[in-house]
Amino acid sequence: MVIDIHTHVGGPSDSESGTLFDPRSLAVDYDLRERIMDRNRIDRAVILPSFEYDTTAGAEATRALNESLRRTAEAYDRLICPVGVVEPAHGHAALDEIDRLAAEGFTGVTVHNAHQRIPLDAAPTIAVLERAEKAGLVPFIHCFSPDWEFEHLDRLASVADHLSQPVVVLDALSRFGQERRIAELGARFEHLYFDTTMVNSLGLMIESLVEELGARRLVFGSGLYTRPLQYRHSADLFQVRKADISEADRELILEGNARRILDVSETITDS
Repeated sequence: MVIDIHTHVGGPSDSESGTLFDPRSLAVDYDLRERIMDRNRIDRAVILPSFEYDTTAGAEATRALNESLRRTAEAYDRLICPVGVVEPAHGHAALDEIDRLAAEGFTGVTVHNAHQRIPLDAAPTIAVLERAEKAGLVPFIHCFSPDWEFEHLDRLASVADHLSQPVVVLDALSRFGQERRIAELGARFEHLYFDTTMVNSLGLMIESLVEELGARRLVFGSGLYTRPLQYRHSADLFQVRKADISEADRELILEGNARRILDVSETITDS
C-alpha cells in the first residue's frame, strides 16, 4: 500500500470563483484525483485544504474551510486523515479552533507561513503548534524554499525546541543543497519527519537522508492539487520506488511511517 501524506483539496481557480468545496466541483476533482492515484498506484491520500483563501476573512472563514474538508473526507473513502488549517494571527480564536478540530476527529493542523504572512518561529505560530500537540493533533509545517523567508529551515529549530511529539515537515526536500541542513536538524530533533514532495533528484537526496537519518524519518508526500493539475505521474514517487535502498526502508517511506505518525494502523486497510 502507498499512503500519500501531502495532498491538497481545492485550488486557486476554486477560491477565486467562490466555489471552493462546492460538491459539484469536488465530484469532478475526485474523479480526476482518483484516476491519478490509480495511475500512480497510490491507495490513500491525507488531505489538507488549499492555502489560496482570503486570509483577511477571519477565524470563521478558516472554520468553514475546515468543515468543508471534514465533509470531503467523509464523502470519499480514499481521502483520509483531514488536516485542518488555522491562522496564527487569529490568536485565541486559532487556539479554540484547534481544540474544536481535535474534538471533530481531525488528524492534524497545518500552517504555511509564507502564505499566512507570519514567521514560522514567531510567538503566535509556536503557540498554535504547541496547542496542536497538546490537543493530540500532528503539526504539519511547510518549509518550501530558502527564498521564502517566513518558513526558512533555519526557523525550524526554534519551533522544534518547543515540541516533542511527531512533526511533519513538508516541502523541505525540494531544494538542492538543503539536505545537509535537513540532516543536521533531523539528527538534533528526532520528532521531525520530512516528506518527499518535490524532492530534488540531484545529490541522491533520498538515499543520502536514509543513510544519515534512517528511513523512519522520511514519508511519501506528493503535494497534489488537481486544480491546477500538479502531475499525472509523480516524480517524487518514482524516486522513492527507484532509490537504492532496501525494500524494508522503501515500505517505511511509502506506508509504514505514515501509519505510525498518524496512528491509523487499524483504520486503513487494503480493501
